Amino acid sequence: MVRIEHSGRTVAADVVAFGVVWSGELPEGSQVAFVAVVTSDSGEEVVELCYEPPTGGAAEAQYVVDRATGRRRDVDPDVTDTDGEVTVRFSAEVVGVAVDWPLWQAVIRAGGEEIARKAMPVTF
Repeated sequence: MVRIEHSGRTVAADVVAFGVVWSGELPEGSQVAFVAVVTSDSGEEVVELCYEPPTGGAAEAQYVVDRATGRRRDVDPDVTDTDGEVTVRFSAEVVGVAVDWPLWQAVIRAGGEEIARKAMPVTF
């Protein structure tokens, strides 16, 4: 079982970063994604900031998804990934207005299925 022990986000200059510290074994061979799910005040708009480490032949990927439109914007990976901890950085310009949205949640997915979720405080 995978558990998110700690997560957080920060904004500095023109960079938005989120971090996730987890325990447990990530499923071997499954594509894993570390995601910050960001929701607007109204709850009607949701943006996902995603990082997928290279797994089983799949290339490393970092991108932003607007759930309302399904639009995905790929960016060059900017990540510090160590055993049990990942920090993912995005340009504030790519994140857009979601930077100021109030509800941030850390999610870990494996094989497309959510395996862990935790509310994300403002800083880490």
